[in-house]
Amino acid sequence: MNKIDIMDSGHISRDDAAFPTLVKIDNDELICGYTAKGKGPDALGGTDWSRSVDGGATWIHEGTLLPRTGNPVSVNSLRLSQVSGGTILAYGGRDYLEGDGESRSFGKDLKNEQVFCSSVDLGKTWSEASVIPADLSLKFEISNPIVDAGNGTWLAPAATLPDSQRLGERVVVF
Repeated sequence: MNKIDIMDSGHISRDDAAFPTLVKIDNDELICGYTAKGKGPDALGGTDWSRSVDGGATWIHEGTLLPRTGNPVSVNSLRLSQVSGGTILAYGGRDYLEGDGESRSFGKDLKNEQVFCSSVDLGKTWSEASVIPADLSLKFEISNPIVDAGNGTWLAPAATLPDSQRLGERVVVF
């Protein structure tokens, strides 16, 4: 039977962050992406990334991958994965909010889109966000990263959010 041994613990961010994902670069190097300054699960910030070169014992904040913006207010929460050839992807949702964006209520987002950024230099720099076209009028929640199907195809999962009584009614893959 497999087991998990906790050898140590520490902090990557103490900035009210949420939804971390990890990518292993080599033996001791890791990158962690997370929603920063976002009031926890409300995800009202942007996506930052940090790097560890000692197997996760210590972390250095590298920067903001996709920032929160104002006028209109947009927030995002991206998940990291690595695909064939070493490219690292950051995939998730970007929501445009009403008002000052200091809080959110279900169904009040002005717009919701699926986006991804990529890094071809092991997470040192990132592309601008690319919107994944979805000719659907539904809003989506993205809680998992893109998966490389191994044949040149990337699978980007999402769950539909048609209304507050039907959360995750359908799971779709772009």
